[in-house]
Amino acid sequence: SEMAATRSALCSAWPGREREIDRLWELLEEPDLALPTFVYGPSGGGKSGVLRAVLQALGARHAILDCVTCSTARSLFESALTQLHRHVPSASNGYTGWAPCDSAPAFVAGLQQAVSEYGRLVLVFDNAAGLGERKEVLTLLLSLHTLCGSAAVSIVFVAEALWPEAHELTAFAPLATVRFGGYSKAQLEAILAVDAPKGCEAAWRDFLPLFVSYSYEICRDLHELRYLCRGAFGEWMRPVH
Repeated sequence: SEMAATRSALCSAWPGREREIDRLWELLEEPDLALPTFVYGPSGGGKSGVLRAVLQALGARHAILDCVTCSTARSLFESALTQLHRHVPSASNGYTGWAPCDSAPAFVAGLQQAVSEYGRLVLVFDNAAGLGERKEVLTLLLSLHTLCGSAAVSIVFVAEALWPEAHELTAFAPLATVRFGGYSKAQLEAILAVDAPKGCEAAWRDFLPLFVSYSYEICRDLHELRYLCRGAFGEWMRPVH
């Protein structure tokens, strides 16, 4: 089927994350499930990228909120509604968001309007470690499935680690978890292989095992490894030129 092909393409695009893709797909594909989900794992492990790719593949209307940038409840609420309604701040609207939203009832009303217009929604709270200390906001977010309809709004939290005492914070409500573990050496080689400079594919293949073997115990952050790999490859090729 088309969805199966899309899912397979995702796994090919994200080597080493097939299990995590399958888990996220199962949790987010079925609207009736609508379990709050916590995605966690080390920085640079593909959490946000894989989650975004799954949501796009499923065609789910979603908003991705950075809990560090959006440091107040109001900024979280307004950013969520602006994204969900696909409102673009511009000169013509005074660079304002979709609507002012300075209270929980206003946020819920805006979500209910989005649900009535677009159907099911997914709210993603990235860098969510600090949400564990914002209990009023967290309680509201975990109640949205009741306030907006049982399967209307799905909530996904993303952080490097689960909150301490997560079950107490969520009042022992069901919470699905998806762990992104560190990449193995073989997985890192497979991912970095796609970055081969044009015309240097053979040399890149010879270089990668050496680079990964040397750097594996020093750094596991994929973003940083990609940057380091390009620089090291240039130095490695210098004697050839």
